[in-house]
Amino acid sequence: PGALAPAMAAEWDPFAIDEPAGPVAAAPAGEEAKEKVRAEGAVASLSKEDIDYVNEVVLRRLRIHKPWQTPLNPAPDLSWHEPVCTLADWRHKDVEVEVGNGIAFVVFNRPNENNSLQDTMNFGLNDALIDLHKRKDDLRVAVFTAKGRMYCAGGDPKSWQAGAARLRGEQIEGDGTIANRCVDQKPPSPEFMESINSLQVRAFHAGAHRYGPVSVGQLQTAKQWHTWYTLPQFTICLVNGSAMGGGVGCVC
Repeated sequence: PGALAPAMAAEWDPFAIDEPAGPVAAAPAGEEAKEKVRAEGAVASLSKEDIDYVNEVVLRRLRIHKPWQTPLNPAPDLSWHEPVCTLADWRHKDVEVEVGNGIAFVVFNRPNENNSLQDTMNFGLNDALIDLHKRKDDLRVAVFTAKGRMYCAGGDPKSWQAGAARLRGEQIEGDGTIANRCVDQKPPSPEFMESINSLQVRAFHAGAHRYGPVSVGQLQTAKQWHTWYTLPQFTICLVNGSAMGGGVGCVC
């Protein structure tokens, strides 16, 4: 223990870079370094100077914008989804609901597909979230769980494959996944379309498209997360198995 004391007493630097065991050629500088990175397939290591620069930029932006001075608005925006079912009149099958005295259970029910997310799962989940907000006076606890060996495997790859098939001109039922499509979505109302258009405009001005186009579905997913974490109920997640990808978001 005594021999380790001097080393433990030294200040630990998480960004410190271990000294190489042998002599290393000096790193190229300036344009020469950039050409070397391009020639090696755009793969480069980060130096301590790089990390210090990133830290400096982030801290400078924080000092300028002062995000901690902007009050958060926890009020949910429920205009991004038009619900079809209520908790009292529930017809979805891939998402089940059970309501008790002051408590509601929301259950993912695609066990053979590891409760992967696709159109019917999101449809049922969105209906449940919207109505939970509307029933904040009589429902005080919301429990989310699932059937099967996994809680949620994230996005269903078959829906992505179906999207690619549609681009090739193929006709695909639903979103190409195995599902119990027992509830039809109602035609979008003018108010709903106005809400979606407003959402797209706000996303554009906020810089959401800075690194590439963002679809309406992605924006609605972001609104889904916000609607979920602003639920007025005390929320419990009974994770009955593994969670992967987007399924981790369904836990947090």
